[in-house]
Amino acid sequence: MPDKELGEQVGAAIVYADKTPSLQGLRDFLTERGLATLKLPEQLYVLPVTAVGKVD
Repeated sequence: MPDKELGEQVGAAIVYADKTPSLQGLRDFLTERGLATLKLPEQLYVLPVTAVGKVD
């Protein structure tokens, strides 16, 4: 994602199965699994899906 100060920032685009996760919940999940702090997403984009589960 573009960033005015750094040039780029990390974002996450996801398709969810049951409920929409929060950005903080995703960051916590990734931190627990050892992802470096500088690689954690700063924005979360949830992609819509059709009734059959395909990305719209």
